[in-house]
Parts: sequence; structure tokens; C-alpha cells
Amino acid sequence: MNKYIFFFCILFISINCNAQINDIELSDNLELDRVYLGLVSNSGVNTTNFEMDNNASLQSGLMLTYSLSQVIRLRSFGVLKFESSEQTQSFTSYEVIYDIFENITWHFGTVSTPATELRPNPTTWESQTETNAQSKIIGGRTGTKINFRLSQNLKITYGLFNHNGIWANHLKFNYKFIKISGYIEKSKTFLVFDIDTRRINSTLTLEPNNQFSQSIFVNFNKGFSLLLESEYSMIKEKMSYTNIGLRKYFSNSNIRLKGYFSIGYNPIDNNQVTGSFAIHI
Repeated sequence: MNKYIFFFCILFISINCNAQINDIELSDNLELDRVYLGLVSNSGVNTTNFEMDNNASLQSGLMLTYSLSQVIRLRSFGVLKFESSEQTQSFTSYEVIYDIFENITWHFGTVSTPATELRPNPTTWESQTETNAQSKIIGGRTGTKINFRLSQNLKITYGLFNHNGIWANHLKFNYKFIKISGYIEKSKTFLVFDIDTRRINSTLTLEPNNQFSQSIFVNFNKGFSLLLESEYSMIKEKMSYTNIGLRKYFSNSNIRLKGYFSIGYNPIDNNQVTGSFAIHI
């Protein structure tokens, strides 16, 4: 693991004078879509017995696109996440993208499903700090999807993906700031609803007969946000998780680092007050 940490330190030093790097042309056909490196630290205290629960994570990733022609591209990303409380995790993707027409695109490979598109991309800071509701959304799978852009504001995506040996149908509707997606996997159904506006960012997930979860960011301004989260277990017929948090965002214009400080309280799951910070490029 030490060699990976060393690599990420060198990567950090070499690019710490930029905000998250996007769209860097490496050659005529190869583009570095995104570079990410971030550190998140959480310090929690149980308000009943004052036991401490601390963890930290380091996450880094790259996304690349290679154009075979004007209509066919290869896209891939690789992400490593080191977390003090868990084993090292990795997230990868490799897909072929074919622009059939100007507003019809076909993807196949190991790729994000239409439902996964409502979860933050692993090469962004939002992924490392995703909410409880976002974490309920399925990750990438092997399969295919096709995007239809019917107008400037309306896009429909259909996909067929393998879920551990079971083929599932996915569908997503995207209209302006509203996204609705879901899939049917044999006898299992999953739905996710997302709203993204200047003042409100909300994700709601529903797995019938199992659980319902929601997360809402109320953005007071560019510097402050209130986070409200909850999860209801239909099996236990009670709330299984809640969280109330406040975030203060910051950025440094000289070395272009960004992040936030936050404090949150979970009164149901562990009766814990947690102070956190995230910093990333």
C-alpha cells in the first residue's frame, strides 16, 4: 500500500496548483477528462457514553477518453480509496461510446447504469462524501445503455445490465433539474428521484417492501448548506437512520484547494455528534 500512497503524494504535489483538472488534451485523440485527489476526516463522539469513533479516507482517480473516430470513443476511469475503517476499495469503468446520431448515443461495457448516473461520479469529491440516500443507488455494471436526447431539456435513457447473474432493465428520465430513474431485477424494484436547483439538492430512493431514504441539501448561499437525511425501514416499520448537518465550504484562490468543514448529529443510529472536514483538488 505504501507505494500507492507515495504515488498519490507525488500526484498531489504535481497538480496542487490547479482546481480539479478537467478536459486536458494529452494528444490528438487522447483526453484526460478528470483528475481527483481528496482527503476526508470524521471525528465522532457518542453523546450517551462519550465513546469516540474516528475515521479518514483518501481517494484519487483518473478518467480518460480515447477517440477512435469522430463517432466512436473509448472511456475509462480508475479510482482507489484508502479508508481507515475499511479495506482498500477500487472503482473502475471501461466503455465504448458510439454516437449513432447527433442526439442518440450508445454505450456498452462496464459502465454506469442509468440509475447509477444519479450517484456522484467516483472521480469527483461528491462521491467521496456522498449522502446516505446516494449510497443506496447501484454502482456500475456490465451491460449496455442508449441515450435519446429528445429536446434541449428532455433526455431518456434505457439500459440492460447484469446484476450478479440477473439481467435487469433500467430506465431514466431527465427533464431540466429533475431526474427519475429505476430498474426491475427479477422480483426486485428500485426507484430514485433527484432534484438539483440552486437552492435545493435532493435525492430520494425507494425499494418497495424494504426501505425509503432521502437526503436534502438546503443551500443558504455558496458558503453554507444544511443537510437533512433520514431512512425508514419498511421491514422494521421504523426510522433506521437520521442525520442533521451543517456545512461551511471554503476555497483557496492561490493554490486552488477546495473543501468544507461540517458538523452533524445522528440521534437514531448511534446518538453521535460528528465533526468533519473534506479537502480536495
